[in-house]
Amino acid sequence: MAAPHGIAYVANKLVFDNCYRRSMLDKYEALQYLRDRRLSGDPYKLKGLENIPDA
Repeated sequence: MAAPHGIAYVANKLVFDNCYRRSMLDKYEALQYLRDRRLSGDPYKLKGLENIPDA
């Protein structure tokens, strides 16, 4: 039962160069992904409030 999770981990590392995949099952999660990509350039690396522009 754990094989699909292991395969997804390896496949994401090979294809996207990271081992994580964000859930985008609904519009809200997809918008959060796009927001993180727009603000930081890499949605998988956490950044603080210093990354949000003041203007």
